[in-house]
Amino acid sequence: MRRLLFLYLFLAFCFLGIAHADACNKTALVTGANRGVGFALTQALLANQIKVIAVVRDAGPLQPLLQKYPSHLSVVKADLSQPDAAVKVAEQVKAERLDYLIHNAAVITPIGSKVLLESTPQLLAESIQVNLTTPITLTAALGSKLQKGCRILNISSAKAGAQAMADFGIYSITKTAIDRYTESLQRDKPNGVLAASVHPGRIKTGMQDDIRRAVKGLPNEKTFEQRFKSGDFIPSETVAGYLVWLLSKTDDAYFVSKKHHINDYLGTQKSS
Repeated sequence: MRRLLFLYLFLAFCFLGIAHADACNKTALVTGANRGVGFALTQALLANQIKVIAVVRDAGPLQPLLQKYPSHLSVVKADLSQPDAAVKVAEQVKAERLDYLIHNAAVITPIGSKVLLESTPQLLAESIQVNLTTPITLTAALGSKLQKGCRILNISSAKAGAQAMADFGIYSITKTAIDRYTESLQRDKPNGVLAASVHPGRIKTGMQDDIRRAVKGLPNEKTFEQRFKSGDFIPSETVAGYLVWLLSKTDDAYFVSKKHHINDYLGTQKSS
């Protein structure tokens, strides 16, 4: 396990060191940038001299980065579960052009075998809003800033984007739909933008904690608890380095060629 951790950290260092030389002229917008992969990605982009517009509900965790990168990091506060979030975010984005748009924000709840029948319409609507509707409407609201060559990256899931998962019905629905949205962007190429989706691997983030709490009392509780205790996770820093590489180093043909998976680079067969 220790060797594997060293390998992950080494790969993170390598990925972060090979970003484009002209990165200082680039601007990225990242949703859900205050925790987990979103926070690590924001750090990695800033370390590579890429300006970041961080869309978050709570800007508290970003304060150290704001102090360290005052000219490269700006924050837009928004609740992405609300229908008017896209318009409110777009109104606050001052950059004339975005080079990278990363839809990272997502919620895993509600969880359970009965949620599709027993969850409140509001709870279901909020999950769909964050995971699917806001990425679509935010992209549209920012349309004038997304010109030829802009790269849109949707953070997806390997299993949930390909098949229905027991107890994760609404999450599976939204991740499948976001993959179809990505494919539609790839086919239509509006404004010449480039789109891709990526499965970042099994990462020890706040979402894993959300899952552990949500599956309490469910049939698969032991499975998730054993998985969590096994330590079989990829560090978020490694994932962030990989995402920076995917966004800023790969050629256009590769970027749009498939649904990307971090296992392609780690040489493992993890999935989630």
